[in-house]
Amino acid sequence: MDESLLKIQNAEILVVDLDGTLIDTNQANLLAYQAATLEVTGTALPEQAASYERLTRNRLQEALDDLPADLLDAIVQRKEVLYPQFLHTTQLNTKLYQLLQGCQDKVLVLATNARQARAEQLLHQHYLHHLFAECYYHDETQPNKFKQIFARFRSKEIIIFENETAQAKLAVAAGAHPHTIIMVNAL
Repeated sequence: MDESLLKIQNAEILVVDLDGTLIDTNQANLLAYQAATLEVTGTALPEQAASYERLTRNRLQEALDDLPADLLDAIVQRKEVLYPQFLHTTQLNTKLYQLLQGCQDKVLVLATNARQARAEQLLHQHYLHHLFAECYYHDETQPNKFKQIFARFRSKEIIIFENETAQAKLAVAAGAHPHTIIMVNAL
């Protein structure tokens, strides 16, 4: 962690992912998908789907491989509506939060694949809405959120907190050096 602290001290911009990094949302996500699947199809979510570390639309599609696309879309839409009921099951990564609180001299940027409404629900649930100077949410026209960030903060020292290897690769593709990415587990 000493090496990470040195990187943070030298950085000007700290980019933080939301789901799985700053907040553990896996339980809320699963519960919302379970409720939505039951409402839309009248059947329970298969155990296979519940066994994933994080249930996503793609993994749901794998678990419900014979489900028509329109029903899958209906489940995903209903999941978004039901999600706020399960916000209380999300957990803040207090270690990362405390570290960020101590970085008042840095620009804190939220970079998430979550849709804006859901991200804002999480930020409000954990009283984090004041923490970030800028927020980058899911954008279907620009799937690599890091491209926008590197364009915006050109020639600044940026450290990225991320929990997904695939997202770390996107950060590198956008211009991050691998040593500037700190891989984080939510808990």
